[in-house]
Amino acid sequence: MESILFIGRNPKQKYSGGRYHAMIMAIALAKNFKVTYLTNNIPKFIDDFKLYDEFNNINFDLSLFSIKCNYNNFDYIVFSPDMNPFSGIYQKAICILKNSNAKLILISFDTPNFYNLGSIKKFSFFWSGWKLISSYSSLILSSTKISNKFAINFFDAKHKSKCKYLYPAINERIANKFKHVRSKSILVVTRSGPHSDHKGSNEINRFFNKNFENYTFNIIGLNNINKAQEYKSLANKFNITLNFHFGISDYEKYKLISSSECLIFPSRFEGYGYPPIEAGYFGIPSILNSLDIFKEIHENYPLYLNEISLDDYHIFIEKHNSSKYKELIRNKINFDNYQFNLRKFLGDINKKENAKVNLLQYWMNYFFFIVLTRIYKFLIRLKLKP
Repeated sequence: MESILFIGRNPKQKYSGGRYHAMIMAIALAKNFKVTYLTNNIPKFIDDFKLYDEFNNINFDLSLFSIKCNYNNFDYIVFSPDMNPFSGIYQKAICILKNSNAKLILISFDTPNFYNLGSIKKFSFFWSGWKLISSYSSLILSSTKISNKFAINFFDAKHKSKCKYLYPAINERIANKFKHVRSKSILVVTRSGPHSDHKGSNEINRFFNKNFENYTFNIIGLNNINKAQEYKSLANKFNITLNFHFGISDYEKYKLISSSECLIFPSRFEGYGYPPIEAGYFGIPSILNSLDIFKEIHENYPLYLNEISLDDYHIFIEKHNSSKYKELIRNKINFDNYQFNLRKFLGDINKKENAKVNLLQYWMNYFFFIVLTRIYKFLIRLKLKP
């Protein structure tokens, strides 16, 4: 059986959509490959995937920040990048690539030319590690057709043929435990806190109006107590009940989704956007901002805020074709198809020549890995992690 090494940081006790994406990919590949996941923390959401038989085929190795670079030989390395160019993991991945003679797959989330279309801007420097490791990659895999287009423009032109896209699957094993039983409730998914302004947590009050009178709103991800109290006061005027949820499991999430009439996802920028896809799996429509990424995946099934008035919400709901929407989403993100296509991508790159890491490149990257890791660990101890 061929083997795969996943490499990526996991924040301690925090949810990350990118890390969730990487975990689903690891689960999907563990059916046909021996998978090792090299990281620094066990993912917070790990229990959500224990229903998969493939989970038992994954070995977690927490030595990401050790000086060790000579691991067992692997056929493939899947690298999950982040926004921290200082941690040293990019350099370590290149050293492991040299020692194992593997093919490297770079998961490309939101490249800066795509990310900076949103309201929060970041210097391209934060993606410098992505640029570095792309030179050694045999495949650069984006989540959507649109994000792949931006990836092609961001990475060097010579890497264009490496850039592909594949819609990530969702946690079907948990989702399939529920059936949609429509009730007079709305699910809102957002995020508050640093670097989260684009998630729209400050804009939920626009939905507290006569169109949703006597509804229950279940709000996931708002942990600002003052804002929650403000929203409760506004919602009371229309007899809207608010329930707040934070840090919930996939089981609890899908339980809320499956009993909802509609999902509100007020984000103003997404590279993929799991929540409306998870709702769409049940044929449940979403209220979304009009983003190209949503139109690629969901087509015209959502209520796009700048195109349809909230005053027409009830007309929209009655006209919504739940069965056709469910078919559309399930065809795009079916887990078995996702497994098959991942295997096909790996089979295709297996025919290509491995990226070469010469001795000078190896020792330069090993030096920077050691230095950056020491600095990174020091900053963690000082709680000044970049």
